[in-house]
Amino acid sequence: MEGQAPSRSRIIYKHLAKTGGQAIISTLRAQHADLLRDGTLSILREMEPVTAKDAKHAFVVSSVRNPCALYVSLWAWGVEGMLNNGSRPKGRYNIDFLHKHSSNPQLAQVFHPGGNDTQRTEQMRKFTRASAGEFSRRYRDYVPNIGAVDCWIHTERLDDDLRHCLAAFAQQAQPPYLAG
Repeated sequence: MEGQAPSRSRIIYKHLAKTGGQAIISTLRAQHADLLRDGTLSILREMEPVTAKDAKHAFVVSSVRNPCALYVSLWAWGVEGMLNNGSRPKGRYNIDFLHKHSSNPQLAQVFHPGGNDTQRTEQMRKFTRASAGEFSRRYRDYVPNIGAVDCWIHTERLDDDLRHCLAAFAQQAQPPYLAG
């Protein structure tokens, strides 16, 4: 049809950290395992970017979160790592994050657990200032062309948006995808 993008029979979920990705992936694995098995559905991990080829040949879905909630979650994640003496699984992202933020002299106390509410508020304020740009960096690095994403799942409306994105994929892909 003129003026419309061609039908794409594959769907990619692009996982971005701290945006509800684990919940989305769990739902996709539980409810659409058949699409994962036959290659109709693919999941790009946090560090895998969406490419121009992905955007051309697949319907791309990703997730987004309110930046303020993202920073609070990211800070809590960092504090949790310090509570565990940094002993959480040593994925590349964990190591990079802990190195970047907890070894910075200016932020030496940011991830220190405990303290009173005033101290924790100050820790969060320092972290937010020091990690400025983290939110937009995630999108620039891993979804270089924001327009490549066909449908966004908002963490705050995760279930409804996931259903909407799957329906949008099914509509453009045409039957038998996601029938039922």
